[in-house]
Amino acid sequence: MNTIALRRIVAYLIDGLIIGIISSIVTSFIRPFFNPIQYTWWGMDIEFNAEFLLFFYLGYFVLFDFTHRGVTLGKLISGIHVVSSSHLALSPTQHVKRSLIKMISVVFSLIAFLVFIVTKNWTLHDTIAKTTTVSRTGTVEASNE
Repeated sequence: MNTIALRRIVAYLIDGLIIGIISSIVTSFIRPFFNPIQYTWWGMDIEFNAEFLLFFYLGYFVLFDFTHRGVTLGKLISGIHVVSSSHLALSPTQHVKRSLIKMISVVFSLIAFLVFIVTKNWTLHDTIAKTTTVSRTGTVEASNE
């Protein structure tokens, strides 16, 4: 596995942590107005507001894609960013496609992660949006070509 792939995984985990914290805080304030999904896992009662988590996930990535040229906080910390397959800045259409298709990966995250590992960095959202992730340091080590 190349270093870009490892950086992508780290960035995804950082972004997921940020999204989880934000959605948990907001959900705690609006919980009285909505019915969360409740289940028990290993004796722990867990409440899950999938619609809010997906809303924050999409909002987070769209916000950073449009305002920071595809660089989320996780990508910034990991030293990577997203460019078109021809290594140019992303068009607005590519930003939207990539963020929306990425939602499919979130819903099927275990499968998406296994495909990412087995196929050496292939992702559905990068393929459809014709994008790739590269190092911000200027080295040309693309991960999805």
